[in-house]
Amino acid sequence: MKWLGYRQIKFTSVRADHAEIRRRSKQAHVTDLAANIREHGDELIHAPTVRMPGNVLLCGRDRMAALLLLKAKRLWVRLCDCTDIEAADLEASENVHRRADSRSDVLARAVRAKEQLLTAQGGTVVPPMQSVKAEARKAVARDAGVSTDAVRKAEQRSAEKAAADDPFAAAAEPEFVPNLKLLGVPIEEGRATCEMASHQQAAIDEADKYLRLAQAALKRLELNTAMQQLYADVHRVASRVRSHRPESICPWCKHIPALVGNCSGCQTMGYVTEEQARNAPRELLDTNFAPVVAVNGAFRLYADALAGNLPKGSAA
Repeated sequence: MKWLGYRQIKFTSVRADHAEIRRRSKQAHVTDLAANIREHGDELIHAPTVRMPGNVLLCGRDRMAALLLLKAKRLWVRLCDCTDIEAADLEASENVHRRADSRSDVLARAVRAKEQLLTAQGGTVVPPMQSVKAEARKAVARDAGVSTDAVRKAEQRSAEKAAADDPFAAAAEPEFVPNLKLLGVPIEEGRATCEMASHQQAAIDEADKYLRLAQAALKRLELNTAMQQLYADVHRVASRVRSHRPESICPWCKHIPALVGNCSGCQTMGYVTEEQARNAPRELLDTNFAPVVAVNGAFRLYADALAGNLPKGSAA
């Protein structure tokens, strides 16, 4: 994208959906905006963005509608030269900051536009091993001043609304939500590990439920010495069961096929408990940088290890 500066042009020379501009001019917030412009000398504080060549309006439809109410003949615009994908991203980014009847739809469109832009750029601005979708959400969240979780939920609400509006549309596959801490590993690569761990998690959760019921039942008994010992035994077993629940992908091998078979950290399982993860070096747990694995006592980038760039006889 290349910014070309500001220029004053004729109102009628701006190419836009003028029927939409007229509809907007009847809305209350546009009337208020027109009054504010009049108070400030009939000039906009922020100029609409126009794409060159062709004077195509990208951002500023409400401002154009307000100027229509004021019968403006000319206006200042900011010119830019950009691709179609960059134009869509710019428009979606601006919409994040304006009033909207459906905030969820605005955020969802912004994520889609940002994802297309990052993909078109070849992922050059995406941190290593970070999914484009995740990076797009982060960018929109920063722009909107909300959390990435809020953006994710907005996407879900928008998809549900679209499905409700079109009952014949194919149901979208629900988004996969990891049940393990992935430590920077992309969701696509960690999915199999999460699915494997889910069976052990379900079994432990069920056992824990019944052990909690047993503890509650024992509490109702007269707690003589024998019952106190029995309650303590059940409590100890329940704690041990919970301590074996998978909580994280293995920090050492990150379930890479070439490493997991010889990994002493997870014992070839690909995932570990919370206590096991706490004992791993902090470099293997840091999610602020590209993920790394431990190979023959040294750290190596996860991406390199996944691609098979490993010495012979490697072990995590």
